Amino acid sequence: MRLRSALLALALVGTASAQTLTPLADVDVNAQPFFAPYVDVGGAVVFAGLAPGESDFRLWRTDGTPGGTVSLDVLGIAPSARGLVPFGGRGYFVATVDAGSGPVTNGLFRTTADGLGVERFSGATAIDNGGLGQLTPTSVGLYFTACTTAEGCEVWRTEGEAVNLVQDLCPGSCDASPSGFTDLGGTVLFAATDGASGVELYRALGPGLSRVRDIVEGAGSSAPGSLLAWNGQVVFAATGPDAAGVEAGRELWTSAGGDASLAIDAAPGALGSAPQPLGLAGGRVIVLAQPDPAVGPEPYVFDGATLTLLGDIRPGSTGSRVQCTTGSAEARWNPSCAQTDDAFYLLAQPATLDTRLFATDGASLVEIPASTGGRLAGPLLADGTAVISQTCAASYTDCALERVAAFGAAAAPLVALPANSQAASLGWLGETLLLEVGTRDPVTLAVTTQLMRLDMGDTSAEADRSASVRLSAPAPNPTVGAARVTVALDRAQRVRMTLVDALGRTVATITDAALAAGTHRLDVATDGLPSGVYAVVLEAWGVRAQTRMTVVR
Repeated sequence: MRLRSALLALALVGTASAQTLTPLADVDVNAQPFFAPYVDVGGAVVFAGLAPGESDFRLWRTDGTPGGTVSLDVLGIAPSARGLVPFGGRGYFVATVDAGSGPVTNGLFRTTADGLGVERFSGATAIDNGGLGQLTPTSVGLYFTACTTAEGCEVWRTEGEAVNLVQDLCPGSCDASPSGFTDLGGTVLFAATDGASGVELYRALGPGLSRVRDIVEGAGSSAPGSLLAWNGQVVFAATGPDAAGVEAGRELWTSAGGDASLAIDAAPGALGSAPQPLGLAGGRVIVLAQPDPAVGPEPYVFDGATLTLLGDIRPGSTGSRVQCTTGSAEARWNPSCAQTDDAFYLLAQPATLDTRLFATDGASLVEIPASTGGRLAGPLLADGTAVISQTCAASYTDCALERVAAFGAAAAPLVALPANSQAASLGWLGETLLLEVGTRDPVTLAVTTQLMRLDMGDTSAEADRSASVRLSAPAPNPTVGAARVTVALDRAQRVRMTLVDALGRTVATITDAALAAGTHRLDVATDGLPSGVYAVVLEAWGVRAQTRMTVVR
């Protein structure tokens, strides 16, 4: 993110039409929904796309210029391709591709080290044709599922050289069916079965796997789902008994990796509140749930002890049809929700076919109206404390991008889209906004798609702001313990500094306070953090800066 927030704030000066959309290529970026739209490979992004006149999806690369937006491979990726994820500076994905010696079903592929091509991941040839899926980057490797004749469908892992079966959890050819890999500081939690018991919560720690708890003893399943890391633990939905052994239905559970416990029985009885953790805001968990049958599924907030209704968006038992979902290992980008540094944004329907944008800071829920009189809708894209959304007139012939700078702020116009056009996907290339724009011919109704770049305009004012806030590299770096960073301010201002892991999660707040002009030396504690590369992120006076720090254990 770095300086994007300030660049976009600058772009809002004047009218939306003052900004420039530059076409990069005629390609349908969003044709393959199981891919992440855009994956950073260092100075460029890769994405799955369908070019005009072609029937096979390919992997594309763009550096933000028309000449640098090209298809990476000469072999088509079949529609079964899925799971494009970033790991180790490359994009990994699963696809059916003619590799020269006949089709490879569900082979594991990745971008080349220079980001200019695609290669079959040679370390994974043993599991070609093996039901690959759920690619999940973690701080301790890339986890995924794969199936072989001898071991069935199990947990596999790679650090970028070779792939390894972590353990044949369901011995022999039976399937462990792992799902929902979630990184908890180097311990990876997931749902699976060992064949003797049902689907329960497991963990991968070190060379093997172990069951966290047999919530429903015997062959029954608690079916853990929607796993979400929060405050050093994982909060998830599961079906099981309370501490007294009485059936509690499907409720919220938590686990720090050593055991699992029922967090709250929000709807006593066998049905439960059917919770679904969505994201975080204000240090709390935002949950879609229905503890009261008279109130449909709506957004709630969970603080570790209580589940509180944030807002009955659509009164009655129907619910507001919140369109945000989480917990799927392959849902890398959800156009219906976005988590910023200070809030969680989601799309919901207060009435049938009436989708609107709502935001919560973990304490309240507010609707955000569009500045143009239309209605804000997806796709959504987070940017620091801001979120970018799309607004369209009732006829959907006049659409534009708008930006909400922070929770509680009004939406402001960013750029108008061409006539009869809508944005279908959004992503970042450094500080440049990428978007796929679909344009419908009003006569033939045919839709053409283009990848475009949003130019942010003059950045001289941003340069002045950046010069007033200077962030030094941590020392020592790498570090085995605490490190120290220095920030120099030309004027007194409020400063927020956080430590962010490789998955983009805030793992610590270094400071969030008003600081006087001058030089400030701040300590960065690393207690309890696993080895890895972290970002020290500073936000002050509309400027976002960051520096890297490596923790070694």
